[in-house]
Amino acid sequence: MISRKCLACGKFTDNSEICEYCGRPFITEQSVKKTIQKRQKERLSEPLKELKIVTVLNKMKSHKFMLVRVIGTILNSIFMALVFIVSAIAYFIATIAA
Repeated sequence: MISRKCLACGKFTDNSEICEYCGRPFITEQSVKKTIQKRQKERLSEPLKELKIVTVLNKMKSHKFMLVRVIGTILNSIFMALVFIVSAIAYFIATIAA
């Protein structure tokens, strides 16, 4: 038989998930697993959010005026090159640190 001391009221309860005196649930491995699984389901159900700059660039690339499409394509290329350079630097720093 397991006796647990409640953190809320300070009394001991025998072999239970909930304090018999104040009704506060004890944090156990099962309750932690349930909350982790619930949070994971919530995260998976949320739609992916696009960066605002990607949204703007996509709108510019599909604009009806030729000049705006060209500028959007150029900015998109610059953005992708910048992302590549930052990723490469982060990769090299990670390999040096490991």
